[in-house]
Amino acid sequence: MLKKLIVDFQHGDEFGSLITEERIDFSALTSELDQLNQNQLSFVLIPLIEKANAIIEVAKVLSQSYHVVIANPPYMGSSRMSSVLAKFAKKEYPNSKSDLFSMFIERWNNAILPGGYNCMVTMQSWMFLSSFEKMRKNILAKYTISNLMHMENNVMGIAFGTAVTIFRNAAMPDFKGTYHQIKTADVAKQAPVSLPIPGNRFNRTNQANFGKIPGSPIAYWVKKSTYQSYEQNPTLMDVYHPEVGMTTSNNKLFVRKWFEVSMTECNMFDGKENKWFPYAKGGGYRKWFGLENEIVNWAHNGQSIKNYRKYGAQKTAAVRNENDYFKIGITWSAVTSGRFSARLLPANHIFDSGGSSIFPSSEDRIMILGIMNSIIMDENLLIKNPTLNFQPSDIGSLPVISQKDGRAENVVKQNINIARIDWDTFENSWNFELHPLLLHIADDNLSIWYYAMVLTNQCAKNVPIFQLWGVK
Repeated sequence: MLKKLIVDFQHGDEFGSLITEERIDFSALTSELDQLNQNQLSFVLIPLIEKANAIIEVAKVLSQSYHVVIANPPYMGSSRMSSVLAKFAKKEYPNSKSDLFSMFIERWNNAILPGGYNCMVTMQSWMFLSSFEKMRKNILAKYTISNLMHMENNVMGIAFGTAVTIFRNAAMPDFKGTYHQIKTADVAKQAPVSLPIPGNRFNRTNQANFGKIPGSPIAYWVKKSTYQSYEQNPTLMDVYHPEVGMTTSNNKLFVRKWFEVSMTECNMFDGKENKWFPYAKGGGYRKWFGLENEIVNWAHNGQSIKNYRKYGAQKTAAVRNENDYFKIGITWSAVTSGRFSARLLPANHIFDSGGSSIFPSSEDRIMILGIMNSIIMDENLLIKNPTLNFQPSDIGSLPVISQKDGRAENVVKQNINIARIDWDTFENSWNFELHPLLLHIADDNLSIWYYAMVLTNQCAKNVPIFQLWGVK
C-alpha cells in the first residue's frame, strides 16, 4: 500500500487534489512507519519516512467524503497539458479529460456524501460543447443541479463566460432547479445590481428536459416548444451528413487568392485539368451566396497535398470526403465573429475544414439552405454552441422542421440571387464586370476613366460617395 501511495504521489505537485485514494488502511501504514522509527535508522531512511508520513496525511484528506465542497478550480485545456497530466486525465477522468476544471467537477462530485453539495465556479463550456457530452450525461443521471448562475464574458473580470453551479449528490427526478443569467451590463462595482435580474434568462426547470436535445446541453432557458421540435423532427444528421473538408496544413504553399495567379491556370468553371481550383474555406458572416475568394492547388487530383502528408512533411494535412468535391452543396464558416450563416456551394468547388459543407439532394437543397439561415436555426445553435465555433456535429444535431411551401422556397431563391448580384458587384468577385455607380455616369471616355479609378479605389476605403464628388 505504501508503494502504491508513493507511485500515486510521484507527480503530486502536478495532479494535486485530482488524486484519489480509496480502501487504504492508513492506521496500519502509520503503525508500520512508527515501528521503523523505533529502530536505529540510517540518514537515508529518516527523510524517506518523513516524506511517507507527509504523503499519508495528504492522502487521508483526499480519501475523505464531505458534506460540502466549494472551489474555483484552475482551467487548462487538454492541448496545453503535459504528457504526464494528459495520460493521467485519460486514465482517471475519461468523461471530463478535455479540461482541468471539468476534471475537478467530476472528482469532487464523487467525493460528496449522499445529499451533499459541490459548488464550483468554472468556465461555461462544459454546459454546451460536445467534448463534455459524456460528463453532462453522467451528471444529469447521477446528480441534481440545484442552482446555476450563468455569467457572460467579463462579468468576473475574465474574457470568457463562467458558471457557478451547485451540484447535489442525490437523484431527484421531480426537482426543478433554479437557473439565471447575468450579463456584463448588469454588473456594477463587480457585483450584480439584483438577483435574479429582470429580463434575463431566469427559469426553474427540471433537468430531465436537457436530455431531450441531442448532446444534453444545459439549455435552461428554452421553451417547451423547442424541446418538442427536437422530439417531433429528425435532425440534420439524420437526413444529410455535414462534413469537414480538406486541411492543407500549409496554406501559404497551397492556397492563393483567385486574382494572384494567371487565369489560364485556374479552373473557375469547367473541367479538372488545371492547377488551381475554387476553394471554400469559410471567411466570416455572409448568407446565401459569396465569399468565393480562395483557390487551392489541386493539380493532378491533389497530388502535391497528398504527398505532403504521405512523405512526412506535415502529418496534419488531410484530404477528407474527397468524393464530395466539386458537388453543389451548402457551406458555412466554422469560425466567425458573427452569428451562423450558410450559403450556396457551387459545383466547381473543393471545400476546406473551415468551410464545412453539406450536400442535400437537388429537391431539398433550397429548403435546407432556408432552414439553415432561419431564425429557428440561429436560436437552436445558441443552445448547442454559444462559442461561435460551428462544427459539423453542432449543425448536424439541429432539428429539420420541414415545410413544403413553395412561397418559402421562392424567397430563398430570391435571396440567393440578390446575394449573388451583390457579391458580383465588387472586384473581389471573379465575375465582376463594372461598378454599379459607373452605370449612371455620362458616356464620356475621360469621365468614365476618371470615375472608374476614383470610385473603385476610394469606395473600398469606405469614403462616403458624396465626398468624392466634392459635396460637404
